[in-house]
Amino acid sequence: MTYVKVNIGKPGVNAGIGSKKGNIVYIIDTDDINKQTFQLDGLEVLTCDMISGKYAISIFAERMSINGATDSEGDFGAKGVIHTLDFSHPGEEYELRLFRQNWLNREVIAIIENCQTGFRTCFGTPCEPLMLDFKHKDDKDKNGTTFTLKSITKSEMDKLLFSASITLATVMGTAAANATTVNCVAGQGEYQLTTGVSTAATIQRLTNIQHGGIYTLLGSGGQYPSVIQDKAGTPTSDFYLKDGTTWTALANSKLTVKAFNAGSAFVFFEISRT
Repeated sequence: MTYVKVNIGKPGVNAGIGSKKGNIVYIIDTDDINKQTFQLDGLEVLTCDMISGKYAISIFAERMSINGATDSEGDFGAKGVIHTLDFSHPGEEYELRLFRQNWLNREVIAIIENCQTGFRTCFGTPCEPLMLDFKHKDDKDKNGTTFTLKSITKSEMDKLLFSASITLATVMGTAAANATTVNCVAGQGEYQLTTGVSTAATIQRLTNIQHGGIYTLLGSGGQYPSVIQDKAGTPTSDFYLKDGTTWTALANSKLTVKAFNAGSAFVFFEISRT
């Protein structure tokens, strides 16, 4: 994407205050990403599908310990960007020890979420991944682990805005059969649709969502899979679909959308489909 020179003015009041980070860090093994789907538009990841049966993991982080940084380095004509993400996890449960042991020497990307806006920041890419180091401390004052994820090669990219769904081992929720709305109260992520009982339901909107949120609907297959129609042809729909093409929730299909607060209601713009 060609860069267009623009002026950078004075930001808003308190623009330099520390960001309100959530307390979850998502980590994805780059071997588990279908790399041809890791598509960028400027500094935004628009799509990123996992290989079938693979998924990201989430790890609780002490909110105040999360520090993300990007630093340029290198000689003239060979400068690049190094991504670094630090965070701490309290305690030393068995699952944490397994994580420390088994994620060493893996090439990964890492994602954190702004607690206020819901926007997600991605460190690393499949071609310029991060690698994990940790330091565990157990003394009279504290028992916990500090993790550092750092680029193993210089990247041409600054940190990214992650506008794709994060595939976890379990879905965020499951829609009832014949539902015309999908309740996304569990947050951004993947929601499983259910085939209809005697007819195919037409899904009109998502509820309990946030502006800028990324949501993926998983096809159910079956005899009566749900459909989503474009708002231009179906005014009751809140979805804007690429080329106005109806999406049918066939088995193994996905539709990923981005939510936009239009004032009186939310609308949803298609990012990708399979």
